[in-house]
Amino acid sequence: MADRIPMRVYASTELITDLFNRFVYNVPTLELAEVMTFVDPVYIKWAIEQILGWMPENKCKHLYHIHGTEDQIFSYEHIRNAFPVEGGDHLMVVKKADAISTILSGILLIKEN
Repeated sequence: MADRIPMRVYASTELITDLFNRFVYNVPTLELAEVMTFVDPVYIKWAIEQILGWMPENKCKHLYHIHGTEDQIFSYEHIRNAFPVEGGDHLMVVKKADAISTILSGILLIKEN
């Protein structure tokens, strides 16, 4: 399906911002629009294709999952064995960078021991 959508749709940050805000994020439009201006349309198309076609090949021995409890796209209630970020949504890397850095620091300490 992602291949059938014209590239100009992926390039329309205004349209993408509006659709995501209406159906997923529910954050102030100006805040989301600011984030979306940094998103390359080629990346958006690639990300959609990756999500729709992802099949894990094997289990990773040293995989650490950090997941927001308020993620609108991948619901936290379906996630197991993750480091939770309270109130973290799908944009938490922007909004909750300090919390994520703290979790990553802890993971690095685990790996050193």
